[in-house]
Amino acid sequence: VKAAATGDILLLEHANVSLSVDAFSRLHASFERARERDQQEAHLLRRKVKDAEAVLKRYEQVEQQTHGYTGTHPFMTVNRVLLETKEARREYLAQEVTYAVKNKPPTHKLGSWQGVPIFVTIKYLAENPYTLAIADPYTGIELSCHPLWFEEGNQWRIDSKLEEFFRSLAEKIAAEHVWIATHLQKADEFEVQAKTIFPQHDPWQAALVRKGEL
Repeated sequence: VKAAATGDILLLEHANVSLSVDAFSRLHASFERARERDQQEAHLLRRKVKDAEAVLKRYEQVEQQTHGYTGTHPFMTVNRVLLETKEARREYLAQEVTYAVKNKPPTHKLGSWQGVPIFVTIKYLAENPYTLAIADPYTGIELSCHPLWFEEGNQWRIDSKLEEFFRSLAEKIAAEHVWIATHLQKADEFEVQAKTIFPQHDPWQAALVRKGEL
């Protein structure tokens, strides 16, 4: 209307260019926020990968220890008595965890499985206080256990948990390698995406220049 009233058509172009600049500016702000999220996601993934690599290292150390074991039966007591049957093993473990529950030491060694030390740790203030620790009570691999497993009649589940862990150790390591590789690739993809240039950059800049001229 102002352009029609004054006869200056440049006013109409200025209004249109201003609208374009505002629209491009909003798109650019949204685009930049998305790229920041991409960078944050890449950082988070790499941090998770670093944690996973530490876990993988502990898994591989345990596997290496098991390879050096030449015994016929996997479990040995603290007093270096080799238990030859699953029943004897479960009875012994039941006695040891009963002792741990009763006396509540921060950590109690149960014995060793294929040469790898096994501990039960107790964290008094935790919602789930009982944990099996593989190789080391403080820096080893933690296996979560339900509190009911430490009650009489349920303690066989501890032996079952240990047996399953060592049986599937190679699978866990392979899966961890795949997980790490997959998430590193995702982190790379997010970082590449974070560096992309605003696709409407050239027309946006052209509109800014034209607005300044008008």
